[in-house]
Amino acid sequence: PVGELSEAMRRAQCAYSRYFNRRRKRDGPLIRARYFSKRVESDAYWRAVIRYIDDNPVRAGLVRTLGEYEFSSARVLLGQRRPPWLRTDVIEQRAVAWSGARRYSPSAYLRAFGPRRGEDLDSLRE
Repeated sequence: PVGELSEAMRRAQCAYSRYFNRRRKRDGPLIRARYFSKRVESDAYWRAVIRYIDDNPVRAGLVRTLGEYEFSSARVLLGQRRPPWLRTDVIEQRAVAWSGARRYSPSAYLRAFGPRRGEDLDSLRE
């Protein structure tokens, strides 16, 4: 609630590193660099980040199409049942606005956030 993502990531990384090193009887850093976060402010970067997150399992070869990965909110946004804890209102509102649709639908989501091949996230940073 207070927005301390960096602290949460630091704790998680430290705890996991200790666990990993103990199990493998090794010592030393496991994670090379400090956690980095950047505020998403522009519409273009918002779209690119959503595309990147949703398309990651496809590019990694874990699934063949967008929305198949069971741990992705893209499944819900494309029509699967939404768990009660998952908030999708922000993405749905943006999908409606950016797709020109009158109300939210999976096709509005795809028009707004469907993967665009060759899009470079770094070029969209402010």
